[in-house]
Amino acid sequence: MKDPRIRMASMIMLSCAAFAGMEAALASVLWVLVFSDRKFKVPSLPAFLGLFVIISVIAILSIGDASGGLSYFTRMSALIIITVWAYSAIRPGEILDTLVWLLGNKTGFELGLTAEIAMTEIRRIPEDYRMARIAMDFKGKKIRIRDYIPVLGNILTITLKRAEEHGKILAGRGYIRGGTHRPEFVTEKNDWLALFFSIMIVFIVFLPLVRYL
Repeated sequence: MKDPRIRMASMIMLSCAAFAGMEAALASVLWVLVFSDRKFKVPSLPAFLGLFVIISVIAILSIGDASGGLSYFTRMSALIIITVWAYSAIRPGEILDTLVWLLGNKTGFELGLTAEIAMTEIRRIPEDYRMARIAMDFKGKKIRIRDYIPVLGNILTITLKRAEEHGKILAGRGYIRGGTHRPEFVTEKNDWLALFFSIMIVFIVFLPLVRYL
């Protein structure tokens, strides 16, 4: 999928559909498997696996409730898979391109620049985690489950400090608001096909709701 506008629109629609019902969640995962290159990557594998452990525990505790533990696990797992796909597929500059196309060179540029800085910091999380592991090794300690919270807290603190430095650099160079950017997009036939099926999934999910209006 080449066009980031279609990719982001599909991500939003599939996320809404997956949250609405178990059948739509399964259809959304199937969509990801069909239309993605299936080269997934995550900022932090332990955090990714930890999310699945958390939703598994909640699903087990929810067995017998009206919501249904299986339905909860399926929907939350689908949302995680969609998020991982979106993170893996996005390329540097695509969020800026899309938001400038959508909202213009003022608001779109501002939000796009902020999002690009955030994505840059997210991509650095694996390196920060690796450095934390090295620091623990130097101390002769192994990271246990109870150590993940302070380690992730330190990574978050470092990330926020770097973001603050980015802001100071932009301010020092005279940046106030907005900018000039002319995004260019490449759209393939497969992109339109993927968009069509994502719209169909949302339509099928929310069609019963329209009947009650």
